[in-house]
Amino acid sequence: MWINLDRNFLHTYPEIKWGKIMKMRDIISHHYNEIDEIEVFTACKYDVPQLEKTVVLIIKELNDKITKLKKNKEDKHGNNL
Repeated sequence: MWINLDRNFLHTYPEIKWGKIMKMRDIISHHYNEIDEIEVFTACKYDVPQLEKTVVLIIKELNDKITKLKKNKEDKHGNNL
């Protein structure tokens, strides 16, 4: 089952610096000669643990949403998926 996410979905989780993550990904993927090893190490050590917690929360919330959508569809159509 696919869920269309609102384009502002990531703004729901402001504790994560999504823009910085995207920028770092771009540098690592396309501008690897500009990588600051200390910055990468620091991000891994201090930022990734919070990111992991948030991603686990996002997965749980999306799974809950899928379960609710399936239940509503079953109730509406009177059958199981």
